[in-house]
Amino acid sequence: MKQLIRYSSPKATECTIFYTVWSYGGGYGRLILNYLLPILNTNRYVTLSPKTEMAVRFHTRNGAKMIADNRESYNFEYYK
Repeated sequence: MKQLIRYSSPKATECTIFYTVWSYGGGYGRLILNYLLPILNTNRYVTLSPKTEMAVRFHTRNGAKMIADNRESYNFEYYK
C-alpha cells in the first residue's frame, strides 16, 4: 500500500505508472502519450496493460519495451 501511495502521487519523481492507455478513437492513445510524457516530472514510465495483442502492438509501435509478462498483465516501459 505504501508503494501505491508513493507512486500514485502527482508529485512523484521516480516513476509514473499508467494503468493502461486506451481510447475509442484511432490515434488518440498515441496523442495521450505524446502529450503526457514531456510534461510529467519522472524519468521512468511503466504501463500495467491487459494481456492482449492490441496492447503489445500499441506499446511496441510507440517505442515501449515489454519488461514483464505477468499472469494477468503485461508491463511496458517508455523512456523519455
